[in-house]
Amino acid sequence: MDIDQFAFSLFFVVAAVIAANSALRVYQRPLYDAGLAITTRRMERRQRISVTALSTEKKLVDRKQQIVDSLVDIMSSPSSQAEIAEEERGRREVESLNEEFDAYRARVDEELERIDAETEEELARYRQRRRMALAADVVLLVLSLAAMVALVVAALPLFS
Repeated sequence: MDIDQFAFSLFFVVAAVIAANSALRVYQRPLYDAGLAITTRRMERRQRISVTALSTEKKLVDRKQQIVDSLVDIMSSPSSQAEIAEEERGRREVESLNEEFDAYRARVDEELERIDAETEEELARYRQRRRMALAADVVLLVLSLAAMVALVVAALPLFS
């Protein structure tokens, strides 16, 4: 084997390895999907916020129930001026808790919408990078195959 045949063999093997590697990456690209990881992170963030929201809402509902229970006690007994004032204060506090509950729910909804928007942007960037990587792998595969064909055509006189 002279130096030309050795060089041909070496370049052919390198081109074949590059082609095989590129073909495997193109074939396996759907098998590992970072988009799933992005979606999973979104769900985890949404779950954390929802759990916190439910805990806070439970506290608000418990406080509201305490106030309603005290109002029921006040209304079931004979009314004095102090009890009437206490009843009015309880009603205002219930209204305040209702408003606080609605405002908190709106903030939670806004946060969930923000998380969804951020995730959609991240997924769009991921899809763009994925398309670019796939295109680069296909180009590398085509160039490797072209190099192998060119090497074989150039080396035909050496092997005859």
